[in-house]
Amino acid sequence: MPLYILCNVFRRCTHVVGFVLPGICLIAIGYVGHGHIWAHVVLLVVAVGFSGVAVSGFMVNLLELAPPYAGLRLTSSIAVYSAE
Repeated sequence: MPLYILCNVFRRCTHVVGFVLPGICLIAIGYVGHGHIWAHVVLLVVAVGFSGVAVSGFMVNLLELAPPYAGLRLTSSIAVYSAE
């Protein structure tokens, strides 16, 4: 029996991990005391690191909608977004 994961299940899981865990870390920064600077740094690094997981869900969405044109769509959307 092959082990595989459906595309939309993968996308949902990466969005949950990519948005919920950074949110929890950023909320936890507010509850850490002022004397624990390293805890602030670690929580911020973890939040930024896990926010990158959400990008993989976005990339799978581009590949799923139009596989032959995914590269063109990605570069054009980045160009339009960075021009604003």
